[in-house]
Amino acid sequence: MVQHDKVALVVGARGVIGGNLIDHLESTGEWKIVGLSRRGGTDTDRVEHIAVDLLDPSQTAEALSGLHGVTHVFYAAYQDRP
Repeated sequence: MVQHDKVALVVGARGVIGGNLIDHLESTGEWKIVGLSRRGGTDTDRVEHIAVDLLDPSQTAEALSGLHGVTHVFYAAYQDRP
């Protein structure tokens, strides 16, 4: 894999905001993108999706244990909870 100076972690990748953000970052050609969502997604040359429920601490720790090199975090997740 090509080394990128900018690696974005997009939390909420399958939502409206997260999906549009991924599309924008991918279109610049300057980013490697990791998208987090409960449903996962289809990987491309620049985008890797990880399916994870962030409300489950042990699943999150396991799913993200191999994640390295993130330079930017974009939080676009929404969870309607009291």
